[in-house]
Amino acid sequence: MSRAFVKDQDEDQGADDIPDRVVSPHRNLVTPTGLAQIDEELRRSRGGLAAARGSADRAEIARHRRDLRYWSERRSSAELVPALEQSVTKAKENLRAIGDAGLASSFRVMQGDTELMAMPVGAALRFIMLNHWYHHRGQLSVYLRELGVPVPSIYGPSADENPFAAAAGR
Repeated sequence: MSRAFVKDQDEDQGADDIPDRVVSPHRNLVTPTGLAQIDEELRRSRGGLAAARGSADRAEIARHRRDLRYWSERRSSAELVPALEQSVTKAKENLRAIGDAGLASSFRVMQGDTELMAMPVGAALRFIMLNHWYHHRGQLSVYLRELGVPVPSIYGPSADENPFAAAAGR
């Protein structure tokens, strides 16, 4: 069959296109750090697309085009929320207002006249806050792994950032 009337595939389109990444329908609330991370992903996707076009690697072109569409959408829908910084500032103010004596005072959990638990206020705050953070960091780690995103260092290097494997050339 003659190819005279068959349209050639454009290097940016065609059989190698892959499905788009799902963009959440919910509000895209980000901190200044999160916004900077989105901007970095956009920069990385643009650089990867340029390199893939230079090597004419259609699969890489498709992957970077998909990622560029995704991060462009995330950037355009991003709503900067300085709430985290404001919340941390307010928490520090409240802890300072409690003072050392207040943190050393007793926190008690009662059921009627029966004391179920007692500990210093400082210990109770630390216990509740740290366990809450551990819980949400664990949720985030699972979510990132399900998306195939490398888990960043949270309490030190993650399995995805194993410095020993990098040193061994793996």
